[in-house]
Amino acid sequence: GCKDLAFLNNAGSSLPSTKTLESTIAHLRREAIVGGYVAADEVEPVLLKAKAAAARLVNAVDATEISLQHSDTTGFVKVFTGMCNAGLIARGSRVVVDRLSYSSHYLGILQAALSFGVVVDVLPSDNHGAIDQAQIATTLDRPTAMVSATMVATHCGLINPVAALGAACRQRGIPFILDACQAVGQLPVDVEAIGCDALTTTGRKWLRAPRGTGFLYVRRSLAERCEPSGIDGHSANWNGAVSYELLPGAGRFDEFEFSVAARVGLANALAELESLSVDRVHARISSLASHLRAGLESVGAKVLDGSGPKSGIVTFNKPGVDPAAIANGAASQAIAINTPGVAGARLDMHAKGLASVVRASPHIYNTTDELDRLIAVVASLTA
Repeated sequence: GCKDLAFLNNAGSSLPSTKTLESTIAHLRREAIVGGYVAADEVEPVLLKAKAAAARLVNAVDATEISLQHSDTTGFVKVFTGMCNAGLIARGSRVVVDRLSYSSHYLGILQAALSFGVVVDVLPSDNHGAIDQAQIATTLDRPTAMVSATMVATHCGLINPVAALGAACRQRGIPFILDACQAVGQLPVDVEAIGCDALTTTGRKWLRAPRGTGFLYVRRSLAERCEPSGIDGHSANWNGAVSYELLPGAGRFDEFEFSVAARVGLANALAELESLSVDRVHARISSLASHLRAGLESVGAKVLDGSGPKSGIVTFNKPGVDPAAIANGAASQAIAINTPGVAGARLDMHAKGLASVVRASPHIYNTTDELDRLIAVVASLTA
């Protein structure tokens, strides 16, 4: 992928390593020889190692707090509906979200609001969209069934002060679900330091795993209270004609049917990240993103990442130039970027008066030369 393309859309879906690709394909070939069940049994230890690696990556207690999922969204839906089914989020309950909320999470909450009267409130934020820490306590002192917040915004790269929010939730006993889809793999993430009770992420972004993978962290104290939808013989025991028993811990969020090959790829991607160390990956991505921001500003672009801590997601526009024109100009020079629109993060983008932005997101395999090529494209485009 890097041979012919400057791939700068890692916040969308990154390029896997050769070993991750080969491990995924090798399992598909194995299924063609011995069948899916036997092949799955053979790699069960690999998938257990993936759970353990995911637990270490986010500082969970152990693998019993991890459930491998199809995506960030499926993980969120599992834990959110699990709370609703168990009565933790009852009819008329108040749920609090942040202004940076991504569509797939917010839509799930909105569906609950329209279906059985859940009230949705938005945390006060600063001019950049980040949570206003001074107003967290006042907001959460009102009865609150759940808080859902974003660690890194997909449309602007802003890093939210989620640890302050987590501390306030813990003090009040409010369950806190963290959207870490754009954080895990590029930033150090510590569920104990943050104080979240659940965390969702995907494999295809910064983890460099195949599409159709992700994982869910659920603190055992919350998991044991949830009744997730879509249970099967892999997440519950059918112990009587009219009774069942959910598996302990995050096991109750597991499913029987999934792409084993894709999860073998996820296991390899997690192992590779652990061998590199997330701190080294973070340092490399941060260096590249800083280079890109400085270069874009030098040619008249307006970087939209806010004034707080920066992630590897660099969003910008150039006055008088359509974001789509920038993306098309980049594509003509074999540079992959994208243009997130208002539909993905309506609360924040509407507040900022933005219909779309340009997003470039370098990973460890990118080079400053590739970034300079993008900067040159932006420089060449005029109103």
